[in-house]
Amino acid sequence: MQNQIVTADVYESCFYILRGCTLVVVEGIPVNGKINCQLKFTGDNIIKIQAEYFSGKASVNLFEFRRTYSQVCSWIQQAKKQLKHQLQQAQAQGGEE
Repeated sequence: MQNQIVTADVYESCFYILRGCTLVVVEGIPVNGKINCQLKFTGDNIIKIQAEYFSGKASVNLFEFRRTYSQVCSWIQQAKKQLKHQLQQAQAQGGEE
């Protein structure tokens, strides 16, 4: 069985991706008028990978990390934009009734 981890931390997310974990979903969540994102990951060794990350001894290839960071930021912006659009549509539909 694969474990699952949820995080809102971009750097942590990049580390999981670079260690071969699977990004399951990027989910926008409305919080106090703003939109935050959570990223959900799975992987056979994700608990060990998480421990490595939080131990302060994690290392990555900087070039790969930079590319991954840009991609994760793009996914987050896309999720925020999508949720904002959905919330605007719901508000518009609610105003018509």
